[in-house]
Amino acid sequence: MQTISIRRAAVSAVGAALLCLVAAAQSQPVPWPVKPVRLIVPYTPGGTPDFIARTLGQRLQEQLGHTVLIENRAGAGGNLGTEAIARATPDGYTIGIGAVSPLAINVTLYAGRMPFDPTRDITPITTIATNQLVLLVHPALPVKRFEDLLRLARAKPGFLNYGHAGAGTSNHLIGEMINQVAGVKITAIAFKGAVFSMSSTIAGEIEMSWGQVPSAFPQLRAGKLRAVAVSGEKRTPTLPEVPTLSESGLPGFSVQSWYGIIGPGALPRELVDRLNAETLKALGHPAVRDRLSEQGVETLGGTPEAFAAFIRSEIIKWERAVKASGAKVD
Repeated sequence: MQTISIRRAAVSAVGAALLCLVAAAQSQPVPWPVKPVRLIVPYTPGGTPDFIARTLGQRLQEQLGHTVLIENRAGAGGNLGTEAIARATPDGYTIGIGAVSPLAINVTLYAGRMPFDPTRDITPITTIATNQLVLLVHPALPVKRFEDLLRLARAKPGFLNYGHAGAGTSNHLIGEMINQVAGVKITAIAFKGAVFSMSSTIAGEIEMSWGQVPSAFPQLRAGKLRAVAVSGEKRTPTLPEVPTLSESGLPGFSVQSWYGIIGPGALPRELVDRLNAETLKALGHPAVRDRLSEQGVETLGGTPEAFAAFIRSEIIKWERAVKASGAKVD
């Protein structure tokens, strides 16, 4: 009997030791990263989200000591790339750019057809930047101010058209909202991305387009386009001479794009905290901050909780805008 008791005690001791080892292993931080990190951009190369991702990704690569691979997956107003982020393994090796269209606008625009739930299938990590939209016109168009544009649109309903990056994007909805608020009819023409609508404006194939300040700035400086108005609450330092829509006959009107870093749902908290810290560190680096600022991008930052709350508030805000504009996806 004594031998059995000794054996039982030994087994219990071994079991207790194994449990301690397991608990100790679980309490140790997951070694990350040990391989390249994929940063998905749900839009085409050359646009503002791509510019932000590449600027930030370069700095993250230097900080982490591992390659940060930028992967563009455009389509369905940002849904295609964002779905890829949502369905990725939650191990910290696939993150992406979260933007206003797939995380807020599309919830209403694609009602019943969303391939993911932004409040459940996405892990918010931090906001990173915001920037204004700019109304770009071909230099041959006889308008120099937004008021001139409104007069022309009222004199010739349906004659003017504007290009945008796809149904439900912010640079689509802003045009629909202006039609409603100003009582005009400017026809929307969809392109596969803002870069393409801007190129079509430069070529004179369409009269105007809504673009992001960073991607439009080189074309404005080269005289290939003319800026008529910006969409934010105040003028952008990048284009200080260009008035806001609110200054130009639409009091209180303001629309801005925003971007953040997101990961798949169920991303472990320790990885969320690490990614948040690394992203904020990169955003605070003078080279990153200055490069973004020079192109009209205002850097942000914050906690995962604050970003999650912001997304929820934006869903409510854009629900009203989508329904009021009558915008639809075919």
